[in-house]
Amino acid sequence: MFSNSAEGFLWMEAFTNFEKAPDLTKRGYRLDRMKLLLECFSNPHHSAKVIHIAGSKGKGSTAAFTASILREAGYKTGMYSSPHISDYRERITVDGEFAPEPVYVENMNRIRELIEGDEYLSLPGGSEPTTFELLTLLAFLVFRETGCQWTVLETGLGGRLDATNLVDPEAVFLTPIELEHTDLLGDTLEKIAGEKAGIIKRHRPVFSSRQPREVLQVFRQKSQEEDAPFQYLPDLIEEARSETNYPRSKMYIKWKSGRFNLSELLMAGDHQIQNCALAISGIHTILPELTDNLINRAISEAFLPGRMEVVGNNPRFMLDGAHTKRSVSMALDTFGKIFRERGILIFGSVEGKDAKAMAEVLAGAFEAVIVSRPGTFKKSRPQELYNLFENFNGNCYLIEDPAEAEKKARELSGGKIPVLVTGSFYMIAEIRKILKKKDKNND
Repeated sequence: MFSNSAEGFLWMEAFTNFEKAPDLTKRGYRLDRMKLLLECFSNPHHSAKVIHIAGSKGKGSTAAFTASILREAGYKTGMYSSPHISDYRERITVDGEFAPEPVYVENMNRIRELIEGDEYLSLPGGSEPTTFELLTLLAFLVFRETGCQWTVLETGLGGRLDATNLVDPEAVFLTPIELEHTDLLGDTLEKIAGEKAGIIKRHRPVFSSRQPREVLQVFRQKSQEEDAPFQYLPDLIEEARSETNYPRSKMYIKWKSGRFNLSELLMAGDHQIQNCALAISGIHTILPELTDNLINRAISEAFLPGRMEVVGNNPRFMLDGAHTKRSVSMALDTFGKIFRERGILIFGSVEGKDAKAMAEVLAGAFEAVIVSRPGTFKKSRPQELYNLFENFNGNCYLIEDPAEAEKKARELSGGKIPVLVTGSFYMIAEIRKILKKKDKNND
């Protein structure tokens, strides 16, 4: 029996974990096995209304904006997202907070009792589940037990075979699509879009952010096949403006319908206006009675750690889990708009990412670069990263220990020059843990 949720999450992590080591050979059985798991617990995924979100970038922010609106409207709202930064419970929240600890622990023990029992293994398709399937099952159980009226669900990888894809959603949100996980989802934008479009359900409205032409074609076709009303964000907006500042940014959206939204945002970056607008466009349709004043208040309260998050003082650190050329470009742009000066960079990336492209974008924009190791959850090659960055910036350091990297950044900054930490959610998790500990010790 687990005595706390940390023990339960460690147990779940010991199963096949596609986040850590993807394995294409096992993916085909995920929905069959997930269906079995849910049936064993009387289908908890049907206990609340669902908004289902898929895409390559912006899922987490879109989910946070959506959940905040539902919560402000008075609905008890669960949110399932990934990855977490400091605590697995960040993935499964209720009304923007962790659920009571006993709710996690008791349901983890119920899951373990099922998985380790003879009855489960004797059922058809009763092979060993994956980590993500267990986390997804736990989320549905927590949401049911806490009485959630709405749940906002992010897919993990893809969509069609994702463990979340057994819900019958009230609406589907599709965030921007990029080339990602090509070994699992396909090596073209069309193939990846096809996987993401797998969450589109018959007669359920679909809302999409701006997409590359070939992606938009796939989404429109799938929606037509499912007789699902399709709304494309660029067709709905008359004017959109944003202004990146610290501690709050501003956004303004005027809709072709005549409505408009004006709000401040805790999550920085000009790209957040698209995530925000996607959430609002869906809510306008499925809950038209919600006022724009209510929506504006909710948008101003939405927050996710590790997305352009500013932490600490003397110096300030901006943490962003960007790990593609496009996303680190956005992180760099936001960093420049907030601090208006060249800073110090702490960078760490895991294997399988286009590190050279990220180095080309970032290295020359900083006074100094510190290459570190983004934890041990996934493989990384800091020496190779250092060699890449050194080609673009002669003031480059290889410091594999994140604690020593943070210490060096402070030294180089003189307590004044701001620091950007990026390249991986695992990298920012390491540095964030160090910064939060120091903040706590200084209280």
